[in-house]
Amino acid sequence: MPVFKDPNRIAPDKTGVRQLLAAIGLGLFLALALIGAAALANADSFKPAPAGSALPQITEPAVDAPGPRNS
Repeated sequence: MPVFKDPNRIAPDKTGVRQLLAAIGLGLFLALALIGAAALANADSFKPAPAGSALPQITEPAVDAPGPRNS
């Protein structure tokens, strides 16, 4: 026998769950937007280090690197 929904039954309220998920989504979006804005504002720090700085500038592969050149 098929089960029919009672038309007088009140459906459970899901607006609280939806608001919670919407708040979490909005918070994540704003956090990513803030990180992106900070990265754009600090774009000068992503330039390569100048020659002679503390970071080594590797321009050639190491002598003992495996590959067709040393085989």
